[in-house]
Amino acid sequence: MRILYTEFVADPKLRNTIANFPAHVAQSLIASGQAVAMPWKSYIERLNAEHEQPRSAMPGDTAVPNIEGVKWGIAEHPLAGTVILRESGSETTRFQDADTAEHYGAPAALCNEFRKIIGAREKTAAEIQQATQNNSWGGTKIRFV
Repeated sequence: MRILYTEFVADPKLRNTIANFPAHVAQSLIASGQAVAMPWKSYIERLNAEHEQPRSAMPGDTAVPNIEGVKWGIAEHPLAGTVILRESGSETTRFQDADTAEHYGAPAALCNEFRKIIGAREKTAAEIQQATQNNSWGGTKIRFV
């Protein structure tokens, strides 16, 4: 929303200058008496003013990181656990098994490392389950009522 600062604005340099703000900011300045609304004469005038602004000055415009080539990696995901990531351009793809990742071109060394991590976790989980069933860990069984 375009506004014209009045003589009541605190900064003397801003008096009688035109600025463009989001509507909620402009409305608070107008309500406090520091500015008056300056509606656009036409949509063409508004588009020309936006075109003259540098891209970095426009709020809400963010550059999406663009990766050149393809990057592969292993990461911890809060919901999916350990995953293989494939980053290309501005996209990230998550694979939860090594065979599918290999099919899509993941390096064999990365897939083998992923299998080792997953295998160690499965072995540990199996050991914990076995120990709990046999009660070989020396603790007492807890029964929830």
